[in-house]
Amino acid sequence: MAVMDRLGSSAMTGTKTTGKMKKAVDQTVRAIGILLLTATSAAAQPMPIPSAVQQSTGLNGTVTAMAVYDGKLVIGGTFTEADGMPCKGLVTWDGASFDTIPGTPTFIESTNSANRIYTLLQAENSLYVGGIFQNIETGTAIENFGNMARYDGMGWSRMVSTPSTLYGATNGPVKSLVFHEGKLYVGGDFTTVDVNAGIPVGQLATYNWNSTPEWEAVGTSGLSGNSVSAEAMTLWNDRVLIAGRFEAADGVDSRNMVIYDEVAGFISINTGSFTGQIGRARCLAIQDGKVYAGGDYSNIGLNNLFGLNAYDGTDWLDLNAEVGIDRRALYACDEDHVWVGGHLEELGADVNNLFIYDVVNDNVLPFSDDYWGVSGIVNAIVEYDGELYIAGEFDMLMGSNGHPDAAFDNIFKVNGFCGTAVGVVGAESMDDIEVFPNPANGPVTVSNIREGSTLTVTDMMGKAVRTSAVVGTQATIATEGFAKGVYLIRIENSGSAVNRKLVVNR
Repeated sequence: MAVMDRLGSSAMTGTKTTGKMKKAVDQTVRAIGILLLTATSAAAQPMPIPSAVQQSTGLNGTVTAMAVYDGKLVIGGTFTEADGMPCKGLVTWDGASFDTIPGTPTFIESTNSANRIYTLLQAENSLYVGGIFQNIETGTAIENFGNMARYDGMGWSRMVSTPSTLYGATNGPVKSLVFHEGKLYVGGDFTTVDVNAGIPVGQLATYNWNSTPEWEAVGTSGLSGNSVSAEAMTLWNDRVLIAGRFEAADGVDSRNMVIYDEVAGFISINTGSFTGQIGRARCLAIQDGKVYAGGDYSNIGLNNLFGLNAYDGTDWLDLNAEVGIDRRALYACDEDHVWVGGHLEELGADVNNLFIYDVVNDNVLPFSDDYWGVSGIVNAIVEYDGELYIAGEFDMLMGSNGHPDAAFDNIFKVNGFCGTAVGVVGAESMDDIEVFPNPANGPVTVSNIREGSTLTVTDMMGKAVRTSAVVGTQATIATEGFAKGVYLIRIENSGSAVNRKLVVNR
């Protein structure tokens, strides 16, 4: 399934690992924290032992988040060195070497083991950083950022309306970020944002540095329940999908997953109740119109569903992927495969902490013919420059098919298995398609459509009210038979999709 070319230090002959329960060997093939896997067919010849490409010592601590910004991969975590270079938990990778971000903050409270970066996001030419941290040193000054910071390419900014040495952006950890319709949605374990101003929220808020006020609550009371947290967010059908640990959102029974629409408010997902002893949804991915969810929950609603699950807009699907106790990272890399990482040790499967879900055949695949698993927890999976990066807290890959274990530090990359990600459309593609007039009480024009596309209009319940093939690059939607309300326009072409919201007034 994959050939691995090492981006690491010089190799040593290792002892073969013959059983998958054997997680350590007397000698191993030594590598850096980055490995290159090149995909081949399942019928390929046995894979060679990885060879050294460049000298490197990798990352010396856990990776908890990754994102692409300004043409580079940004990596966040609890590490303090990358290839021996001080980096204070935040570093960039350009495909060849590590570097620091100019003006990278120093996390003063580094002695606190709880401090870490939970989430990274590029939006509006800025890099947003969320986590659990307070005082940050930028240059010679020490400031209270309060769990969030914004980098604009020139320097770091505090996300507060009024500077304060005592109060920052939030009063608790920031764990998830998503950008939608000019606003940054922020989720986590907090009840107040812009702390000096004291804006109350329910673990969800929006931030817009171009508006006044910059911070606003999402909904009226937000999320509620026991040990409430918004762990993950993404966009689905042009709305914000929120997952985590909660029982309701503005009183809407949600059970750890809910949709937020700026017009309609919080919308429950039918039959989508995550329950169980722990019951937390921690990661999301969108593929072919379906939501893939993972976490440490034990069942969904009245169905005894474990492991990786998918929601098709009507029901939760029972997938043949019941592996592990805690899914922490998902990535839909093409139409047929979803990469799954986390704490996924043993449990009767020939994978360990990382596997590929085969959508077509509904089964679990090892991520490599040469390696059956990762020695520790996988926290993040991100695509950068056509390659898939897998990172977390581990120190080796476990060899299979006669290949020795390979020891390295916390991150490696996969090349060739996945094409461009599906389901999440970039901002550039969204901006190309225009819908006007909007709001509308008559015919609506959709322009800048790729030829050969299919256009579907659905109501807020997901019912299709209009479907047509697009001739040329423009389409007209007659709304005379539409009731007043919010609709979703979906344009599909060659496996990719763009969603636009339409408001109909009467």
